[in-house]
Amino acid sequence: MKTIEYSQPDFYHFTRDSIELAITASKLYPNARCVCDYYTGNGVVGIEYSFRVEKLEEIIFVENNLKYQDHLEFNIAQLTKDYRTNIYWSNHFPAFLKKDTLVLANPPYFIENEGRLPKNLDKRNCHFLEQQAWESWLDRIRGFPHLFLARLDLAHIKKLSFNLHRELEGRVGIISLK
Repeated sequence: MKTIEYSQPDFYHFTRDSIELAITASKLYPNARCVCDYYTGNGVVGIEYSFRVEKLEEIIFVENNLKYQDHLEFNIAQLTKDYRTNIYWSNHFPAFLKKDTLVLANPPYFIENEGRLPKNLDKRNCHFLEQQAWESWLDRIRGFPHLFLARLDLAHIKKLSFNLHRELEGRVGIISLK
């Protein structure tokens, strides 16, 4: 499957994990008509998913860091099909999502105060998440079909009841909540 040349900011570079999430999602959820790429960054997960499925009609991108804006818009412009695309610049989970919307996410893996904080504030924003925000996000996605990336060795992940769909290099897994 051919991917595009992604535009991305200097402070963040997506990894193969994002593409693997999209590949796994396309196999588990090949008939989704709407996908929400939450913690979207430059849009890799949603765009890669769109390349692998036939029935998709809409991609919703949710990101809170406006420094991704030019990169995300550039990457969306490279889509080969005419999907409805919506970008929401927010850190809140969209209340308007229909219950059959597939939620895909590459959320920040780390919890603040558990590990070394990057000095660059933008990099910190895309790698760390407050515990309360993490728990709130998990509660919100439970009612939707979903898959997300997470570090399997972190305590807040270990205590979850989840399905491991695929383990990736570096102790990262593609998981969904039970």
